[in-house]
Amino acid sequence: MKPLISALFALLLTAALFAQTKEITIDESSSFEGKVEYIIQNDGTAWNYTLWKKGSLWRTEMRLGTQLIELRIGDLENNSAYLVNETGKTYTSISRQRGDGPPNGKRPSDNNPPKRKPIELEKFVISHETSPTTLGYETNSHTLKGKGPKLDITSATDLGPFSGHAFPRFKTTEEKTPYLIAYFSEHATTPLIIKQTGKKGPKAFSMTATSIEITPIDDTLLTI
Repeated sequence: MKPLISALFALLLTAALFAQTKEITIDESSSFEGKVEYIIQNDGTAWNYTLWKKGSLWRTEMRLGTQLIELRIGDLENNSAYLVNETGKTYTSISRQRGDGPPNGKRPSDNNPPKRKPIELEKFVISHETSPTTLGYETNSHTLKGKGPKLDITSATDLGPFSGHAFPRFKTTEEKTPYLIAYFSEHATTPLIIKQTGKKGPKAFSMTATSIEITPIDDTLLTI
């Protein structure tokens, strides 16, 4: 079973969503270097999802068992994000570009993305008065409305920002993609729990952090 997204689909979809992102400034005092492990439940299937972070750089891998399904690499400072072949030799830029690896050691330009009307995020976010401590980290919690299913999001502030382009896409949450990109562009937090509001069971979408490890990461793991 594969996620319902291909590199081509992601290319077309995220090009239309690029305008939802804004430049994020990384606060070095609260930056996190390490990895977060998650279990994603969707439509009766469990996926392993790993997020690596170092300053503004990030990498995500989604696996079904030991099989790598999707690899993404990006940089929060310039809003770049790429779907990358497992070998690292080919990639698709989430903005618009496509290529066979970085020419002359340079990544493709993400200049002049298509313009779209930005989402007025305040209309779609409900703040929760209380939020649980999760894996030892203080969090804040919101419900994200808009198209698609409502999602309850519990995020850690001490882990720094998260790119909405790193969020894996499934049919269940497909319509939520622009709202998630806008949400994480606005909130400098890393999600620890994302779940469908009021829905339980293995067929409901949920993304739950199972471990957080502070560890040095070589920049080569996080760049193409």
